[in-house]
Amino acid sequence: MDAAVGECVKKALDAANSRPNVPLAIPKEASPEVLPTTTAQPAAFVAPPRTIKDIAAILDAEQPNTKKIEQLKAEADATPTAGGSRHDLAWFHYRRGSARAQLGRIKEAIEDANTAIEVGQGAVEQTAMSRFQQFAGVHLQNAGNLKQALAMFLRLVHDSNVSSAKGWLFNGYRHISLLLIRMGDISQADMYLRRNLALIQEARTSRHPAWRATYAEYGHAFEADIAYHRALMFEARGQFREAEGAYRESELHRRLDYKRLLDSRDAPLERQTLANADVLVLSQSRMKARQGRLAEAEVDARRALLSRLKAEGKYNVLMPNFVRGLSDVLVEQGRYAEAERPIRVALDINQQIGVPSDSKNAVGLLAALGRLLNIQGKLHEAGTVYAELDKAIAQWSPQRREVFELNGSRINSLFVTGQIESDLTEAQAFLKREMSRVGETHFDTAVARGMVAIGYMRAGKQSDAIREFKAAIPVLISAVQENADIDDASLVLSRTRYLQWIAEAYVGLRAGVPTRSDDVAIET
Repeated sequence: MDAAVGECVKKALDAANSRPNVPLAIPKEASPEVLPTTTAQPAAFVAPPRTIKDIAAILDAEQPNTKKIEQLKAEADATPTAGGSRHDLAWFHYRRGSARAQLGRIKEAIEDANTAIEVGQGAVEQTAMSRFQQFAGVHLQNAGNLKQALAMFLRLVHDSNVSSAKGWLFNGYRHISLLLIRMGDISQADMYLRRNLALIQEARTSRHPAWRATYAEYGHAFEADIAYHRALMFEARGQFREAEGAYRESELHRRLDYKRLLDSRDAPLERQTLANADVLVLSQSRMKARQGRLAEAEVDARRALLSRLKAEGKYNVLMPNFVRGLSDVLVEQGRYAEAERPIRVALDINQQIGVPSDSKNAVGLLAALGRLLNIQGKLHEAGTVYAELDKAIAQWSPQRREVFELNGSRINSLFVTGQIESDLTEAQAFLKREMSRVGETHFDTAVARGMVAIGYMRAGKQSDAIREFKAAIPVLISAVQENADIDDASLVLSRTRYLQWIAEAYVGLRAGVPTRSDDVAIET
């Protein structure tokens, strides 16, 4: 064909087939509500009940489905059929890994995912391979192996950049940004968002028949990933209002994509899509809480939790995240006794379905319970919980344990239980880490220094204790006096309580140290 004629044909095709860069429409009845311009609630807003008795009654009423749990365990412990094809063996490991993941057996799920990838190489289509890689990456992330998860998603986007699987790039780019955000690299995360935005523009506007057909079928799934990706970047930059709107947009696209899955009869993807939509509702709850709209945040947390209960019941591995989501909002509202109950329910769910006690999820719940007990002044109970946590993480690497070992709430509780020397050592390590992280004059460093002072005091090292108290307390007082500029009520309360605890300890120490009585009175 003559070059000039070919160019004319190309221009004609472009004119006939190209489309504007606009996403698939969300029906008006499902479109996001207009976000308020102030922190006032919308006119149609219905406040949640002031107790969680209704939610608690639903949670308490449901008993474990022993038959369902045993069936899941049987699937998780199945062995492959001898003589099967590599294609079938790869899918066997993927499905068995999924069952293991639903029981919280994340390490085994990752092993199955890796086997599915290895066995399936060259034996399954790339769309299946991309699904296996996504499964591996998500659970590596859940296990706290961020670098390995990042490597897996980088491999996914490399392998998926072919015409048959290009749609997987949307999901891959989003996960890469999430991992980079968690690793503190915001600028690199933003680069992957830009790649995703360029890709969605290509999908929306392409003249290529394959892209057009793919976008027509999977467009809502693609748009859900794009909106989710934007929301992650907004949240990372503290733009909570914008993040809320993007999470809402992503939720709506995800629910619209569910209609396609109903026709595909892919039950695992149906379940996963609805669960993802509810995760996005919980994300909206978190964003509203960050803006101080706590009643609205509670409504969203309840909506997500009740949706999960209706879809899959109480006893499944995802439920603790939704139960804890409600607990977090209650903590923000200062309803600590009520917030404690959902955490205990979440721990019971894990125990009933067989989630290992050393899993990241179970350990995180124990840490949350310990903090709540500490806030309520139940220090001996908190000490018992932290002892259980120590047992759970005993086999973790030192780097993984540090997050849970070196924190003020835990050290406070363990001092009360009488473990003075070992906990003084941990308090000193905590102080060293905080000084490195935020500097000498930060509130968090002063709290850590106050804990070292209390450790010295209880170890009978009075002069060392006085030195550390004198360095810590002025910083603590200054921070609490500046609380008028802080919108987070739980942070204000936490700062005040740390000051009270450390100052009272110092006053008690000074009262028992021989010195001039007028000096003690003046300082007190």
